[in-house]
Amino acid sequence: MRATLRSLLDPAVNPQGTLNGGTIMVVGGGAGADLPHWRALRAARLVVWEPQPNFAAALQRNLNSDEGESVVIAAVAPQAGELTLRVLNNPRESGLQPPARLLDYQPRLSCVCDLTVPAQTLTQAVEPLQLAHDMPHLLVLDAPGQAGAILQSGTAALQNFTWLALRVGSQALYEEDIPSDEVCDLLQRAGFELVADDLDVLPPHREMLWRRNSLKVEVLQWQRQHDAAVAELAEVRAELLLKNTEVVQLSTQATALLQENQQCQSELQITTSAHQVSEDARQAAVDLAAAREGQLNSAQAALAVHQAELAQQAAELARWRALTEQQQHQIDAMVQEQAAAEHSAAERLAQIDALGEDKAQLTAARDEQIALAAEQ
Repeated sequence: MRATLRSLLDPAVNPQGTLNGGTIMVVGGGAGADLPHWRALRAARLVVWEPQPNFAAALQRNLNSDEGESVVIAAVAPQAGELTLRVLNNPRESGLQPPARLLDYQPRLSCVCDLTVPAQTLTQAVEPLQLAHDMPHLLVLDAPGQAGAILQSGTAALQNFTWLALRVGSQALYEEDIPSDEVCDLLQRAGFELVADDLDVLPPHREMLWRRNSLKVEVLQWQRQHDAAVAELAEVRAELLLKNTEVVQLSTQATALLQENQQCQSELQITTSAHQVSEDARQAAVDLAAAREGQLNSAQAALAVHQAELAQQAAELARWRALTEQQQHQIDAMVQEQAAAEHSAAERLAQIDALGEDKAQLTAARDEQIALAAEQ
């Protein structure tokens, strides 16, 4: 991954040239062969995660704790807990899952031993670092067979990093592995842009450098909020429909009670005028009419409450519609800003290509002069 790390020193890729003030978090540091390249980026802090004890011991001997360099003897995985690490005769390809199609490329690959190692998720590993959002942090992810799954489970934690240096298989090389195309799609949905793809890496692996596009991340966040608002609006509409149904039912019940009350009043009048019933029967009819009157009043009160709730929810629906329209305008504006930014970036890349051609011409002219001087 050295070429990928060196690209961060190229002003055309990283205008700052270094990672001053930032943190480098390395997942799968091995014995520290890339330590000079990590240090060349001049970050304020270097945290290396390495689950193999012998490699971790070698790292501890070479790291300088006074300079903010430290090692964590554990793995970063999609889930936390005690996991089994399969140590292969090619240590760099050791992982938590058995190699599958990798054996097609390295047929002599074999398991040396199994180690039980502690593991944390990316979210758990990043949280104690308390990374400042305005600093250029770098995540170096070299976890054979696990990189895609780690990113899937830690997409939110990934937003803490400006840069991501990634080593992943171009196809599923391990059991339950995620190929590079799906990983690229995941990173693009998370707001990252591919900056460098090392063409010198031998298949079936790819080493890539990604950069977080803050504007794109903000647009995606607004889009998710908009989708959530639309979903909530649909729930409010469904609830309003249910309330309307309840109001219709209550209205039907109130009408039935009113008809029963009128019938009771008629019966009472008939009973009173006929003088053919006893005083007890008349009183019972009066009590029944009063009870029906009370039921009618209760039904009318419940109807009034539901109508008030319906009016309140209708007002809330109007507010959600206005908010959704406002968010849509903001998203459109941000998409236009992103398009302008991408156009500006394309112009800068064209200028860089032109400078590269001028440099090549100057180099050829200088070589020609040197050859001519040598002949003279």
